[in-house]
Amino acid sequence: MRWKVEIDHQKHLAREEGLAEGRAEGRAEGLAEGRAEGRAEGRAEGRVEGRVEGRAEGEQQGKFEMVKNLLYVGTPIEFIKKATGWSEEKILEISKVN
Repeated sequence: MRWKVEIDHQKHLAREEGLAEGRAEGRAEGLAEGRAEGRAEGRAEGRVEGRVEGRAEGEQQGKFEMVKNLLYVGTPIEFIKKATGWSEEKILEISKVN
């Protein structure tokens, strides 16, 4: 009878050890999956932010070129201000670049 208790105790210890190992493996796998998901989300967000920033920069560059051309052909600054929404100071800076 004593040997049966000892065997049951060993089984219990082995089970507990297995559970602990399983939890540790599960945590490691979960952590790795979480990091991978986080990296993927970060990359996706970075691409979106990059596109948005690129479009905004492109729009500003386009306006800059348009203002240069309007100034070149003698368009009044008041008209350019209304068309672009830019300040007179900014437009005058561009006129100095020409």
